[in-house]
Amino acid sequence: MPEISAFQKRQLDQIKAGYFNLLEYPPMREKTISLSSVSPLLFAGEFYLHPFYIKPEKSVEICE
Repeated sequence: MPEISAFQKRQLDQIKAGYFNLLEYPPMREKTISLSSVSPLLFAGEFYLHPFYIKPEKSVEICE
């Protein structure tokens, strides 16, 4: 694997610090973790750049 740059190292350090900060204020919900950790990691890992893309989940309607 290639070495990470100083900028990427700072990004990862910020993501980690933000995550540990949020642990001080439970409960940690899925949306909170996604916004604070998963999304920044996807940007840092360049998973939003070609050839990757995101598709929304299909809606489900429940009727009685």
